[in-house]
Amino acid sequence: MARKMKSSGIEWIGKIPEDWKVVRLKYISDFYNGFSFDSNDLIVDYRYPVIRIGDINSEIVDLNSALGIKDDFGLAPYLIKDNDILLAMSGATVGKVGFIEKSRTSYINQRVGIIRALAPHFAFYNMLTKSFLEYITIRADGSAQPNISAKMIENFPIAYPDATLADEIANKIKKKTHAINEITCLIKQEIQTLEDYKKSVITEAVTKGLDKNAAMKDSGIEWIGDIPKHWEVIKLKYEAEKIAKGISPKYVEEELTPVINQATFSKGYFDNNLNYCSDKPIGDGLLQKNDVLLATTGGGVLGKCFFFEEDGKYLASTDVAFIRCKDKAVAKFIYYIFSVSYQLFNGIYAKGATNQTHLQMNMLSNMQLPLPSDKELEDIILFLDKMSGKIDDAIAGKQKQLETLEEYKKSLIYEYVTGKKEVAEC
Repeated sequence: MARKMKSSGIEWIGKIPEDWKVVRLKYISDFYNGFSFDSNDLIVDYRYPVIRIGDINSEIVDLNSALGIKDDFGLAPYLIKDNDILLAMSGATVGKVGFIEKSRTSYINQRVGIIRALAPHFAFYNMLTKSFLEYITIRADGSAQPNISAKMIENFPIAYPDATLADEIANKIKKKTHAINEITCLIKQEIQTLEDYKKSVITEAVTKGLDKNAAMKDSGIEWIGDIPKHWEVIKLKYEAEKIAKGISPKYVEEELTPVINQATFSKGYFDNNLNYCSDKPIGDGLLQKNDVLLATTGGGVLGKCFFFEEDGKYLASTDVAFIRCKDKAVAKFIYYIFSVSYQLFNGIYAKGATNQTHLQMNMLSNMQLPLPSDKELEDIILFLDKMSGKIDDAIAGKQKQLETLEEYKKSLIYEYVTGKKEVAEC
C-alpha cells in the first residue's frame, strides 16, 4: 500500500510523506565559520592541516595538496570533528560539500563552513541534491567571486522524518551510491589510461617522429633525449613572431571584448563562460587564431596549454602567455610538445613559492625544442590530429557515462531524502 503524501509547500521538494515535516537546516544542525589564517602561516611542512576551499571536492576532503600550521593556535572552535560536513562558501567551487567520517586534528580556513547535524549523513545527502546547488547558485552574491552566507545555509529547507528514520534512509543511500561510485571509479581509471596513452603517442611523435627506422642522435637536451638525426634543435624565440603575456583588462558588464584567462582553457577545453573588458584600444594583448596559449601562474595549472582556434577579437589576461608563429604547422607542433611538458614548466621554467609560481618568459623564449623538416612536420601534425581526435572522442564517451551516472545518483538521492522512495524499496 502506497504511503499517503502531502504537499511540502516547497517547489523543489514537492510532495513528502504525510508524517514528515519541512524544517530549516538550522533546527537540526549547528553552523560554524572558519578562521581567517594568515597566508604566511600556511606551510607545506605542517603539523596540523588547514582545510581550504580547494580541498573540498567530489564529496570528500582531499589533503593531498593541503597546507597547514606547525603550532596549535588554541583555536578549538575551528577544529573538525567526526561526522562534520564541510562546505565551500565562495569561489568557483561554492556549494561543494565534503563529509568527515573520522577526523584528525585539523582546522578550517575562512570561507569554509562546518555543519554539525543531528542526522549528519541525511543532511549531507540533502546537500548533494540538485535542489541544494540551485538554492546556492540563485542566492550566491558576487559575479566573479560568488559568496554564500551562514544565514543562507541555515535557512535551507529540507524534508525531514524523525532522526532514526533519517539515519536509516542515509544508510540505504550509502549502499546504493556505493555501487555507483565503484563504477564511476572504474570509468575514471579508463579515462586516465586513455589520457596516458594519448600522452605517450604525442611524446613519441614529437621527439622520435613517425619513422621507426630513422637514425637517431643525442639532442643535447635532457628532457628530450634522442631525436632523429636529420632533425634540428631550435630555440623557441627563433620560430615565434611573438612571445608575450596578456594585459590587465578593465572589466565591464557589457559583452564587448571577451577575456581569456587561464581558467578558460586549463581544464583541457574552451570554457565559454567568459568575462568582458572595454572595447577601447587594448594593445598587445589581443590574440590571433593559431596562437599557442600557456597558463603562467599557480602550482595547479601553470604550464597548461591550448591551441587557440577562435575567430574574432579576444584579449589575453595577465595570467596567460601566448606564442605566435608564422607557420600554423610549427605552432601546432609546439602546442603538442607543450601538451606533454606540463611538469617541465613547473619544474624548470617557473619561479616562486608553492601555488605562487610564475612562468619565466625569458626562459620560455630560450626553450630548446626539436623540429623536423617541413614535410615531416606536416605528416606528424596530421597523424597527431587524427590520433588525438580518436582518443578525445573515446574520453568524451567515458565522460558522458560519468555524467549519466552522476545524474542518476543525484536523482536517486533526491527520491530518498524527500520520501518519494521508501527505505524498504529495492
